[in-house]
Parts: sequence; structure tokens; C-alpha cells
Amino acid sequence: MTEVNKNEFTVCVRSTGEFTTKRLLKDIVYQIGSNKKVHLIKNLQFHQAVDKCFELAIEDKSKWLITLDADLLIKPDFLKIYLSIANSMKSREIEAHAMTIDRLFMKYRSAGNRLYRVSSLPFLRKLLNKTKNNIRPEGSMLREAVRLGFKIKPVNDVVALHDFFQLSSHLFRKGYLSSFKHSTNSSYLMSSWKKLGKNSTDFQILLRGYEFGKDRDEKYTSEYNSSKFKKQYESLLEDFSEYDNSLELPKNLNRYITDTISNENFYKIKSGIFKKIVNLFQKLVNGKN
Repeated sequence: MTEVNKNEFTVCVRSTGEFTTKRLLKDIVYQIGSNKKVHLIKNLQFHQAVDKCFELAIEDKSKWLITLDADLLIKPDFLKIYLSIANSMKSREIEAHAMTIDRLFMKYRSAGNRLYRVSSLPFLRKLLNKTKNNIRPEGSMLREAVRLGFKIKPVNDVVALHDFFQLSSHLFRKGYLSSFKHSTNSSYLMSSWKKLGKNSTDFQILLRGYEFGKDRDEKYTSEYNSSKFKKQYESLLEDFSEYDNSLELPKNLNRYITDTISNENFYKIKSGIFKKIVNLFQKLVNGKN
């Protein structure tokens, strides 16, 4: 079998204004060596953004598509790992996804990164059209593909940080979404975020968004540009302006990513070490570790 090379990839970054968008684009272009088939997809509803990724990969005549959410910070060897994954894919495997360190859940979690076999995308677009109104349209699309005999390939490699260094608007929206998407974990999330919120503003913002979602009588909506959502967020904006204005990435981001991923505390989170983890993050940001 012919080895996959990086020229056979299209990469699509899906963004709704995340603070890390520019850095993610810079890093992926650097790793792939060209911006020719790297696309930024902005401010679309999620199912529309997924479909646009598929459309662009087909137009590029690529063999592989990597989709990235803009709230990721990728490892320096991200593309190398994905080249290895693509080379290991069997013919019936149409999608693969790797692990991240997830800031919201404070653990290893698959989020925000996927590898697709482009030859499968016309078929997947038809499935997506059927699942587009689901709360998780992409996941529902893939489950339907598996039901029809195709395979997906979960990968244990950790390739990125997820939801670190995000603006208050993004965090508020994530907290709101979590009240619907992760309602079965509500007691865990509320307990964790309250503990972490004593030392970290981002968790305080997540809590505000989560509580806003739990107080809503209407059905979940993915339309974040609605007047109701904007009005609620704008009423809280002053509380978060200092946080937004002081937000910056660590000077040595690659070291920060490496140190965070190698932190064994993420294997098992216990209430007694929440403060220790927060203190570690602060030291890493300030370059003291």
C-alpha cells in the first residue's frame, strides 16, 4: 500500500471567533507546509460547518480530510500523528479521532478533531442531511454509518488541548451547551466547576452559562446569534471584561502543551487536588515550570 503524504490532506478549521483560532491556523499551516488546502470556516451552524468541510475536501481532490474546532491547541507533532493514523486505516474505516486534554472536564477526552476518508464524504453528506437537527449531528451521522457497516477508528494518542485560553463568550456558550449535551453529568460538572471556579475565572463563566441553560424552559437551540442569547450574555459581559482583556497564550506554548499532556493528574481527578491543578496551570502560564 502506498504511504500517505501530507499533500493528500485538506484541513478545515471551524471557528465561531475562538481566541485560539489564529494560533491554530498558524500551527497547522506550518506543520503541513502550505496554506493551499487549509480552510477557515466561520460562523456557521455546526451541521452546516461539517458539510462545508466535506464540500471543500471533495473540491480539493484530497484523499483525507482533517476537521479541527478552533478551540484546540495542537501538539508540534500533530500532523505526524495523523499521517501515521491515515497510513493505518483499513478500507472500511472512514473516520478516526484522537484524544485531547479537555479543560472543561479536566481529563483526557476525544474532542474537536477528526480524520475522514474523502471517498466516503458524498455518502456521509447524505447521512448528515438526515441528522442535521440532532443535538450532536456529526456523532449521529457516524453512528448511522457504523450501523450500515462502516467503521470508525478511535485513537489513544493525545494530539491537542481543548477549550484552554478561551474568551468569555465562548465559555458562556460552552457552559450553556453543556446543560443540554451533558445533563447526565450535571452533578459532576457543577461540583467540579464550583471548586475550580474559586481560583479560575473561566470556570466561573462556564457555571454562569450552565445555569442559564438549566433555567431555560424552551428546547435546546444551537442558534447562538439569537437576540435572547445575546441579550443574556451582554448583561454579564461587564463581569468578564477584565478576564477577556488579560487573556493571552503562554510564550512557550509548545512546552505548556507538553507539560499539560504529561500531567498524570488527568488520569484520575479527585476533589482534593483541584487547587493543585489550578496552581500548576498558573505556574505554566507564568513560565515558572
